[in-house]
Amino acid sequence: MDCEQLELIDRMWNYYSNGKFGFSVQNNIYYSLKIGINDKLIKRKFGNNIGWLENNQWLTTDNLIDNINAPNGHFPSVSREGSLDSGWLVRYILNPSVVNNSLCLK
Repeated sequence: MDCEQLELIDRMWNYYSNGKFGFSVQNNIYYSLKIGINDKLIKRKFGNNIGWLENNQWLTTDNLIDNINAPNGHFPSVSREGSLDSGWLVRYILNPSVVNNSLCLK
């Protein structure tokens, strides 16, 4: 996915949720947690913050809160495997060493 496509998807999520959801929202939450914490802990803190962890277990895409009352950054979820800890977002957007897509989400 190129920056233009990612930005379009993000703008749509952001617009239709009144700023509550989108890749840029998730990106901002993730980087706000990043200071002085190891990567494994950041991922868990991120999951807790956006409601993807429950009782210390990663949710699956089937268990997401399907309404506007979900925590900020709860959507979008783009996991291929169903488990949110191994999804596309966590693997690529939040791991700039793999693919630096976070540069698209300023």
